[in-house]
Amino acid sequence: MIHSDASTTMSTPPRTVRSPTIAVIGMEGSGKTVLATTLAKRLCTIDARGVFLNPKGVKTLKYVERVWGILQSGDWPPSTVPGEKFELEWKLNIVGEQECDLRLIDVAGQDLRLLFGEEQIYSVDSLPAHLQALAEYCRSADIILFLVNLKDFCGEGDAERRTANEAAIKSAMDYLTTVGHRRRVCLVLTQADLYKELAHERGGWLALVKQVIPYVFNAHVAIKKMVVHPIAAVAETRIVVDGDGRPRQVPVAQFRSAGFGGLVNWLTAQVRKVKQELQADLSAHIPPDHNPLSGNQKKQTEWLQIAMKYVWIIIILLLYPFARSCSSPPFSAPTKQPPIVVVRPEPELFDFEKEVDPGDIFYDLVTVKGKVINKGTSGRIIVEAWLVGEDNSLKKQEFNLNPGEVKPFIFYLHGNLGQSHEVKWRPSVP
Repeated sequence: MIHSDASTTMSTPPRTVRSPTIAVIGMEGSGKTVLATTLAKRLCTIDARGVFLNPKGVKTLKYVERVWGILQSGDWPPSTVPGEKFELEWKLNIVGEQECDLRLIDVAGQDLRLLFGEEQIYSVDSLPAHLQALAEYCRSADIILFLVNLKDFCGEGDAERRTANEAAIKSAMDYLTTVGHRRRVCLVLTQADLYKELAHERGGWLALVKQVIPYVFNAHVAIKKMVVHPIAAVAETRIVVDGDGRPRQVPVAQFRSAGFGGLVNWLTAQVRKVKQELQADLSAHIPPDHNPLSGNQKKQTEWLQIAMKYVWIIIILLLYPFARSCSSPPFSAPTKQPPIVVVRPEPELFDFEKEVDPGDIFYDLVTVKGKVINKGTSGRIIVEAWLVGEDNSLKKQEFNLNPGEVKPFIFYLHGNLGQSHEVKWRPSVP
């Protein structure tokens, strides 16, 4: 009779790094549906950065096409009814690197206001099922886009309503940046094309945020260095008059979008960082003696290792007399080796200059100039420059320099309008 041992045929599956997750949240009227749909259509083909937003399943694809058709017809999609939710999923693919899950649970902004504005997030078990799902959606994300429409503050005449709006936003940010695992949160100002002139008058986007939502600005943008991205998913609109005589703005067919470049750059930078952190966490939690082999396989391997040790001991004992007879003297002192001299390029930067010019309606153009000299041996040198607090601004240039050779460099960095644009730079050798 042959007895089979399941442990000899089964092995522990290798542990893999999970994909980072992105969530999009916002109050009612913040533009979650329009942003997700427009971003999905703009990234339905691989862009110049190698980024592609790949819908998971037929439901998401059909939803995007339906909402896109409504926008192209010159109207806005209907608001989500409180208590209802519609979950959409994409894979944010970075060609040649990794992918990440982007989930949008399209729920009514009133539900988010109820969850955070009333601080019910701290007693989730007693909430209705749809609010529990919303809470889990927020808590499970690694990266969160928090959408804010400035009309809730600049265009809201009721002081109590403005206070309630800011309290709900701040409460959500307080919770999501402190409770549970570390999350990267970005403040996205939607419909920013309507407020670009106001932002210029107030001294830039950050100055405008500081004035209209000061608690959010000071607690998160100023102290926690939260990134602010103004965008306009629909940057071209026209005025129509409804049947009851009321004018309203609607999308123009084939409308432009503005501000997506900076937002996508920030997202891809965060995806890379989260992926690295998840990999580091996985490595740290694997025990040093971790062995994926089964019990019997592990015993066989241990016996084989012991046997090989004895074999090597016997070989050494047999060869020792022969080696001694051939050596004269038996154990000669090792010859002194010359010290190893490491030769490499030694870059040094000088004549550094910075110029700031207005870019488009959302970003400034920061020009960085300077020179690099090689004070070492010939080789490749890398020069990097970036704006402090803006992860997506890093740029680099490479040079092959001979000893004493000087090369000028220039960088064009794009930064959020109204920031101080402190620049850091460094030379390095690969």
